[in-house]
Amino acid sequence: MKLFTKLVVLLAFVFTANSAFALVGNPETKKIAGQLAFETSTPEFATMNLEAFLEMTPSKFEELTGKKLGLKETVKMKFAQKKVAKLVAKKPAIESGVYVLLAILGFGWIAMGLNDDWNGSDWLVNLLLTFLCYIPGLIHALTKKSKWY
Repeated sequence: MKLFTKLVVLLAFVFTANSAFALVGNPETKKIAGQLAFETSTPEFATMNLEAFLEMTPSKFEELTGKKLGLKETVKMKFAQKKVAKLVAKKPAIESGVYVLLAILGFGWIAMGLNDDWNGSDWLVNLLLTFLCYIPGLIHALTKKSKWY
């Protein structure tokens, strides 16, 4: 549910005036709320995903569209990329201090599960290590802390 909410917020952001251009292709030139107008006639541009947008450079844009970006358009594109990257960045579910406290109390697996949305096997490994012997579970939780913080 959290991932779905982030996706909806991201899509709402991308298709509003704050985005540099739409991620869907159209042979016509698109202009979004007075922002940049980009020609999206190439199939590569039409199928661009989020990672490709975040890695877009002015030279890559010129290769895709045949248009060279001016300084103002380049700054707008980089600003939009930073906003999208900040929006997409995964933030941990709990604070760092709470994570350490849970790890010390033997509930590091709960902190890991909450931060990872209960996906992956880190929390399960930590649960087993904590139940087998407290110290390996604590060490595992504290070493995996860098994954989120």
